[in-house]
Amino acid sequence: MWSMPPFIWRWIRAFRWRLSTRANCWTTTAASARSCATDGAFRVNCFWASRRLPRAGGPRFLSAGLRHPIVDTPSVLHPCRRGTLPECLPNSNIPAYMDKACKATFDRQTKLCYNSHTGKLRHGRHALLPSIRPAMPFQDHLCPSVSSKGRQTMDPRGKTALVTGGAHRVGGAIAEALAQAGANVVINYRSSAQEAQQMVEKLRGMGVEALAIQADIAYHDQAEAMVKKALEHFGSIDILVNSASLFKETPIPTSDVSDWLYVTNILINGPFFCANAVAPGMLAKGEGVIINIVDLSAWEPWPNFAAHSVGKAALWALTRQLALELAPAVRANAICPGPVLPPPNYTPERIERTAKKTLLNRWGSPKDITDTVLFLVRSDYITGEVIVVDGGERWGHRKQEPG
Repeated sequence: MWSMPPFIWRWIRAFRWRLSTRANCWTTTAASARSCATDGAFRVNCFWASRRLPRAGGPRFLSAGLRHPIVDTPSVLHPCRRGTLPECLPNSNIPAYMDKACKATFDRQTKLCYNSHTGKLRHGRHALLPSIRPAMPFQDHLCPSVSSKGRQTMDPRGKTALVTGGAHRVGGAIAEALAQAGANVVINYRSSAQEAQQMVEKLRGMGVEALAIQADIAYHDQAEAMVKKALEHFGSIDILVNSASLFKETPIPTSDVSDWLYVTNILINGPFFCANAVAPGMLAKGEGVIINIVDLSAWEPWPNFAAHSVGKAALWALTRQLALELAPAVRANAICPGPVLPPPNYTPERIERTAKKTLLNRWGSPKDITDTVLFLVRSDYITGEVIVVDGGERWGHRKQEPG
């Protein structure tokens, strides 16, 4: 049987090697600015695959021009960056040897395109792989036009937080959570001096610095003096949590005007006074977080608590205004707690009745609120929003049958 001369085999092997080192496997990216967050699908056109078939007279050249998707998603990094070969051609109708050839070709092409000494891509036709860059965020290496500049991810460690109404109840739980996360805490109180001092000692036992300042934030001069004292002690205020509140009956027909003004001053003017005092420092520093604690009464008013309902609705509006005017350096959000801590005057029957109004049939805990606070502190892409943490209380009435 006639066999091919050895010099022809050498020529074929040299030609095959020449193809493999030049442009036998072209790579183009399907990722763009509008699709970088979804996928970065790479197509590899393998115009050849070699295999010495037994008794078949030499290698076989394939020119089917099949396309092989290599999926590069945020959860699965680019194969060249994680040091493994891509899984090309997972289709049953593709010969295994072509799959193997595609992997080898892609590996050679990545070595050609990437200069391991300089850490840069090579120019010309080899600059076709924008994702082969070491130690670079996935989104940025797929979409160079998307920059991480302006991100406000905040680590609470070493930061300073001011918590109004932070001596007890939900405000105290927020102060403790921020201290556990490593933040120094300024506790504002109006009349709970003993509880505030106990909270300071507790926070200092966690290894952070704490300071209690008495101030009635309903009055601008006191709120401003409080912030000034905190700045003198810590140098900056990075996190502001407006949790001070007042739940007092103010029925519209019979309410005293002084009661109305005082409640609304605490719920509306107080958070504004505090934000107005800390905003210049946050803007100068280029980062800051403001979190306002609102209430379900902003959506569903409480009977006979007009000032409280109106004040919380206004605080929600103030949150959006803060987010609008202080962006991008400062993020402002709100948290709307549901039934978390029962008031002292609640009877066991009322506590049980309130629990049944929620979709989860239970009361929440302060930890549900503090977890949300820490989430909003660390989040870098949420601003001007309210997060409702109520166990589904707003929709609890829909558990009942219609009619």
